[in-house]
Amino acid sequence: MKLISATITKWNGQDMGGATMALNTESIVYAVDNEDGAAEVTYYDLAFSARPIKVLLQNLAIEDFASQSKQLLKVSVSHKGASSALSLPANSSILINLDRIILMTGLDAGGGADVGSPVYEMTYDESRTNCTGIDSPFAMTWKVTTDMEDEGENMVGLVGNVDTAGENGVAVNSMSINGIDVDYEAGTLAWFSTKRVATAFDVDSKAVVKFKGDKVGFSYLKTNISLANLIAASADVDTL
Repeated sequence: MKLISATITKWNGQDMGGATMALNTESIVYAVDNEDGAAEVTYYDLAFSARPIKVLLQNLAIEDFASQSKQLLKVSVSHKGASSALSLPANSSILINLDRIILMTGLDAGGGADVGSPVYEMTYDESRTNCTGIDSPFAMTWKVTTDMEDEGENMVGLVGNVDTAGENGVAVNSMSINGIDVDYEAGTLAWFSTKRVATAFDVDSKAVVKFKGDKVGFSYLKTNISLANLIAASADVDTL
């Protein structure tokens, strides 16, 4: 989390005349470029706004905006859940807040992913507070086609950005969401924000991660790596 400087054209429809403001990266939900190539940021001022604020930046595209913080990353999205508040055509580029990734999964090459056409399923927190559970109506599922395994050092703040073998992603087996089990295909890799982790513990020499949620019940991610390796995979998670 940090403050970044931005020149504002409009704040929730109000003309700001190019005023300079400091935006808190923690409050950024996502951003897209408008038809003029300027970033339109969906933002929560947690002190006052119950609804998201639309912030239009002056002459600054999302790629340049993302370069101001390691917490922000530009990705390509091929599909989004119908319930998502984000309105944009398929195969669009958006700026995401890595701290809002509840869980992202994808296949490695050995697991059958098509070379050159990676697809990741990302469950993303669009809520005001950024502390929703994976089964919340504010948890949206997107299909991401940016090769996240190539992002490496840009995946700051996520468990799985670097594992003990110097590779990206945590090998996972299954997930239990309030008692309902979901099995993953062999070779599935996962990434998730450290903000989402309540605790992690060892079961039969494999790490199990308990996720935080905003209602009664917990979600458990069963991995195929040891607890020591899971801890090592979260060793470089400073969000700046």
